[in-house]
Amino acid sequence: DFATATSNDIVVVQGNLVPSNSLVRINPYQSIVLPAGTYPLINYTGALSWDGAFNPAVQGTNTSRSAWTLTNDVPNWVNLTVSAPFGTSITWRGWVNGDWDVGITTNWVIDSNGTPTPFYHYDTITFDDTGLMNAVNLTTAVQPTFMQVNNSAVNYTVSSLSGLGKITGITGVMKTGAGAIGFMTPNDYTGATMIFGGALTIYDAPAFNSIVTVNPGCAF
Repeated sequence: DFATATSNDIVVVQGNLVPSNSLVRINPYQSIVLPAGTYPLINYTGALSWDGAFNPAVQGTNTSRSAWTLTNDVPNWVNLTVSAPFGTSITWRGWVNGDWDVGITTNWVIDSNGTPTPFYHYDTITFDDTGLMNAVNLTTAVQPTFMQVNNSAVNYTVSSLSGLGKITGITGVMKTGAGAIGFMTPNDYTGATMIFGGALTIYDAPAFNSIVTVNPGCAF
């Protein structure tokens, strides 16, 4: 288990390490994003006895699109190597349900090829008139790289049934199109909020810390 992005549990084996299967599950606490780097997982004092080449599969809640691999190139250690987190450009569809979660529900499509995908931290996201579900349930804190709302015919509301959902991090939000979006979540993102069209409403703003620009004819 990873309690923070910089610390994790380490299993110490006195003697030989003889894994019984080729699956290792990684569980970051509260869906934190693991920064790129090497994380020590298992320290063994004897030998590593593996059935075949050392290439175990890794499962778990990877909240970004980084790659996770296990290595044993350091003597007496099994390490998790995490590549640099990155995002891709995706657009909301909501064809499964209204949940905006992390790494679970394929309510989005990848802009470049139309492939259904979940949201991952650092994705660049768009809400437009192609969304089938306009009542969005933000299940947890999310960190997109940037958020664009370009809607005219579909008005959106973003709330959190769990009470845990919010937009956080250094992302910014840009609103275009004549439609509206309302946020009922306690967003605390620090990037700019730019309203070039329509209306953007924030109903729950105890920690709202974004600089807002409102163009003439728009509403905030």
